[in-house]
Amino acid sequence: MRDRLPLWVHGALPSDEAGAVAAHVAGCEACAAEVALIRRIAGSLAAPMPDVARIVAALPTAADLRARAARTRRFRFAAAASVLLVASAAVVTLRSPRDVGGGRADAAPQLAVRAEPAMPSIVPDESVTVTLDEPGVHDVPGFPTVSELSDDQLRELIVSLQQIEALPSAQPAAPSHSLVHDTSEDDL
Repeated sequence: MRDRLPLWVHGALPSDEAGAVAAHVAGCEACAAEVALIRRIAGSLAAPMPDVARIVAALPTAADLRARAARTRRFRFAAAASVLLVASAAVVTLRSPRDVGGGRADAAPQLAVRAEPAMPSIVPDESVTVTLDEPGVHDVPGFPTVSELSDDQLRELIVSLQQIEALPSAQPAAPSHSLVHDTSEDDL
């Protein structure tokens, strides 16, 4: 019987069972106390009725929705324009020097040559073999690779390279005088 008390308090029992539970509660003090406890708990947990009029008044009107949609469209347009502007600036900034010069691919590359003090010129031996790395391995952004140069540009590059003063050899020349003083000759 005790398991039916919550259903009876909430009116969820069929009428014939509800009558039997009511008659039992009237004669049983323990069940009557439990019914009182269930009603007190149910009353404290009861949700307040929503204020439907206040909720309906707070809903946006059709004019509000149109205004919000217009603001959203303006914001999206401004955001798209900003992205386009930044992308355009990035493209202009990152273009290589040969593209900036009017898009001419046949323009000679500009070499930066630093003037060094005059050093003796080293002429390479005929047995020296020059090998090139794989194309693109050591590319410098903004400058063409050797494979992209025309014949005239290659000739101009070779002339420019021949005018650069060579660096000293990594192996120093043998000293012209002895660094160790031989004392055995002084004894004679």
